[in-house]
This record gives sequence, structure tokens and C-alpha cells, in this order.
Amino acid sequence: MAWTRCTSLALIAAIVVAAAPPALAQPAPPTSAPTALGDVQRDLAGLEERLASDASTQGDRDDAARRLVGRQSDAARLILARTLQSAGNRAGQLAVAKALANDPRPDPAFINGLFALMGSDRALTDAAAAALGNYKSNGEVLTRLVNLAVSRQQRDARLAAIRALGGMLDKRAAETLVAIAVGNEESEAVRNAAADALVALTGLGDNARDPQRWRDWWTSNQGKGETQWRVDLLDNRATRFDQMQNRLAQMRDELGSLLTVQYQAMPETQRGETLLRYLKSAEPSIRAVAAQLAYDDAINSRPVPTAVREQLRGLIGDGAAEVRLAVARALQVINDPAALDPLLTQLAQEPDPEVRAEFARSLATIGDVRAVPQLVKLLADPGRRAAEAAAKALRD
Repeated sequence: MAWTRCTSLALIAAIVVAAAPPALAQPAPPTSAPTALGDVQRDLAGLEERLASDASTQGDRDDAARRLVGRQSDAARLILARTLQSAGNRAGQLAVAKALANDPRPDPAFINGLFALMGSDRALTDAAAAALGNYKSNGEVLTRLVNLAVSRQQRDARLAAIRALGGMLDKRAAETLVAIAVGNEESEAVRNAAADALVALTGLGDNARDPQRWRDWWTSNQGKGETQWRVDLLDNRATRFDQMQNRLAQMRDELGSLLTVQYQAMPETQRGETLLRYLKSAEPSIRAVAAQLAYDDAINSRPVPTAVREQLRGLIGDGAAEVRLAVARALQVINDPAALDPLLTQLAQEPDPEVRAEFARSLATIGDVRAVPQLVKLLADPGRRAAEAAAKALRD
């Protein structure tokens, strides 16, 4: 099966190459032809500018930071690190810290920069602590958070560190939180923060703020070996996580249904403005639903306004993979030639194989030969669906 697939992809690539005219007979490429490296550099430079510009709103900066985290590239991380360390750009620092809290592969290079924000204003402290809580297996981060959690010098930094410890799967984190939660000398706010963090850590929610509840829990668990302690903890957390995921999925489905019904019930003259508002939402789920609505309009031969097409192009490099996926699918039926350059730019730095596959399908719909070099490169993609989509796009 693997041999057949590889042979098929190689055959298609060979046909593409063989079908091209001799090198000397080829015309010079048009000056507007995108060069992947140059376009990626311009894309990243534009995002860095949005993080630094006084003209950018906090929402603009937040979006730029999410996009850079979503790129998962060394060049993007360098920009994030520079911004995180730029003391004169508080809004940019806040945007980066918030975005790093959702980084699926947190880079240790950000640790010192995030700790440097702890103890500044409350928003920066909370955002930095949330990002540090993402380093769940990093011993250095754990030790430094524990030290902040037991310190009585900076209240905001202490509370933020306590909350961050709720995400650390380690007995030291649990022991620290229990000691704070049951400490008679602690303020009610500090004890409650520790109890809430223990709920996040253990997955146990009953009698959450009762100090005796945590005394009893620690008495039952402190003697366990590290491996058994972690296994039991993960079992409890997994149950709670599954419940939360199911609830979140139901809420997303309900939200999508409500927005779709609302959109379809409104007059035709209002749809374009409404769809544009959905596409500009700060919530990724709403942006993804909006892209699906644009897909539905196009496939049912309803007009897709120019402003909506422009906004869809702007979301090709969105920070959320679910949005990029929905946008790529919408572009396949809208067939927007102006989306070629942003598609090629994002494809050159897209970390998600499923999204790369959808981009290839979108490029096939546009049918511009300038996409051929990147599609040929995609034939060697480690993601099978992406490679197959590239082969079909080249065939088409």
C-alpha cells in the first residue's frame, strides 16, 4: 500500500515535470509571482509591526501574537521573544503572554521573559503565570512558582503563582497548595486560591474550599510513590477533562446552530454585514462558524460579498487551526483567485497537516500554475492527507 502511494505520487510529479517545456523555452516568471521565503518574511515582519505599532489596538496585538504562536517556527518564536522582552511595549508583552498560554509546544526560551513579568501590573502578572503553567513538566518552572507561591512579598504575583501551580502535575505543587489551603495564618483570598488550584490539579470538586477536605486528601495520598500518585491523579483529571470537553463540544454545537438559524432567518440585505461581524469575532469558534456560513452561501449559489471575501483571505493565517481549516474549505467553493498569495504564504509555514491538505485543495480550485512549486514540495509531506491532496491538485 505504501509502495503504491509513493509510486503514484512520484508518477504525478514526473508527469508535471515532463509536461513542462524545456528550461530555455520557459518565459521569465511574472514579477508578481510569490516567492515562498520572501512572502513568509514579509508576513512575519507585518505581524511584528502589529505587535509594536502605537496604531494597533490590543485586539490587533492579541491576534498577531496568536498567529505567531500558531506558526510554530523558529523565526516566529524569535519575534515573540523580542516582544516579550520589550519593556516599552506593555501591550505587546501582554499579547504575547496571553498567546503563549495556549502554545501546544511551550519553548523553554520564554521562561525567563515570562518570570520577568511576574509582579508587574496585575494583567501582565496573570497572563505570564498562565503561560508558565503551560510548562507542566519543567522542574525549573515548578521550583520558581513554588517559591513565589510561598512568598508573602507580592500578593498579585503570589496569587498568580498559586493558580499556575494548579496545572503542574507534581507532588511538590500539591504539597505546597495543601499547606496554603489549610494554613490558618493565610488570608481567605489566598486559601481560596490554593483550594481552587487543588481542584484544577486533582479533578476533585466536592467541598473544594473546606480545609479539612484537603487535609484528608493529602493524608491519603502523600505516602504514594511518585508513579502511583501521578497515575491516580491523571485518572481523576481525565474524568473531569472528558466531562468538560463533552460540555464544550455541546456548547460549540449549540452556538453554531444558533448562529446559523439566526443568520438564515435575517433579510438578505443584512447577511453580509452580520457575516463580517462573525468573521471578526475574538472567539475562534465563531470565526469558524462564519467561514462555514460563507461556504454554505457559496455552495448554494448565494453571493458572497467582497468584504467577506477579503476578511476570509485575512483569516488564512489565523492563529486557530480550526479557523484556518474552515476558511480553506470555504475558499474551495468561493474560488477566489486573490487568495492565491496568502494561501501560498501560509502553506509555506503551516504546522497542521490537515490544514495543509485543505490549502492544497483550495489551490487546486484556483488553478494558478504559480502554486505548482509548493504543491510539488508538498508531495513529500509527512502528513499522508496533505501529500495526497497535493498530488490531486497537481493532477487537476
